Amino acid sequence: MIRTQKDIMKKIHYTLYREDEDFVAQCIDYDVSSFGATEGEALANLREAVELYLYLDLN
Repeated sequence: MIRTQKDIMKKIHYTLYREDEDFVAQCIDYDVSSFGATEGEALANLREAVELYLYLDLN
């Protein structure tokens, strides 16, 4: 079975915490993290960072 980027992105595990004025989202499955001004922004940025990480890893 070939795993695609879309299959992997269906579910990722993360932690979310506040650091000073930003929220930090850190992926538990991969060594990737991101941040944003809101929880939603931090999670959206994390998703994009994980997608990019997986894209580079698959190619």
